[in-house]
Amino acid sequence: YAIGRTLLKDDSRVKNRLKHTAATVLTSPKAIFLLLALAIMGPLLLPGRILALDSPLALNWDTTGYFWGTSDGPQSVFAATYNTAPIAFVLKVLSTLLSSEVTEKLWLVLLFWLCGIGAFNLPYLHGKGRYYAGILYTVNPFTYTRLVAGQWGVLGSYALIPFAATSFIRMLEDPKPRHAVRTVFFLTVIAFLQVHGLLIALLALAILYVSQVAVVRGTLKKSASMMVLTSLLFLG
Repeated sequence: YAIGRTLLKDDSRVKNRLKHTAATVLTSPKAIFLLLALAIMGPLLLPGRILALDSPLALNWDTTGYFWGTSDGPQSVFAATYNTAPIAFVLKVLSTLLSSEVTEKLWLVLLFWLCGIGAFNLPYLHGKGRYYAGILYTVNPFTYTRLVAGQWGVLGSYALIPFAATSFIRMLEDPKPRHAVRTVFFLTVIAFLQVHGLLIALLALAILYVSQVAVVRGTLKKSASMMVLTSLLFLG
């Protein structure tokens, strides 16, 4: 009888822990913004390719010409997305495991998910304000028009700008090389996705830097070495 009661107690504890874990996972920001991304996609998750205005040009699928330098991308109308070939190559590899239409849908869901997570993790936000920022950054006229127009490279660079901004602010507050490396990494991926997105990202970082220097005394001197390192890494 005692052994039976002990086993029942242990079983109930395990069930409670599983319920608590499931509730924690489902209410986490990652899960919430994943559900939001799936809701945005909606009927587009059904079988079939998604065809939109610029979608065939959203990525540079001529990976062979890119790596061998035989294509005329930089001098043509494809210049803005010419450097997306490495990303297209990764998606091609995934297409060997999954169908191309599934890969396309996973890519779009990922972009919307990154929009929400990136804005949610921006500095200086607190409590429910983080969810508000994530939802507003994900659901707005800009993301709608880019999705409908098939400008998914622009959408990708837009999704990564909050990550670059967060790393940049961390670098200004805590001048360490790892923050500079992260900032350069996100800027580089943004540049791969869409070169126009890089200009927007650099403009955003410039505004953040000027604001930080104007508001926080000593920022210019404290961040000078990291700014030089970031610039050199990015140019490299």
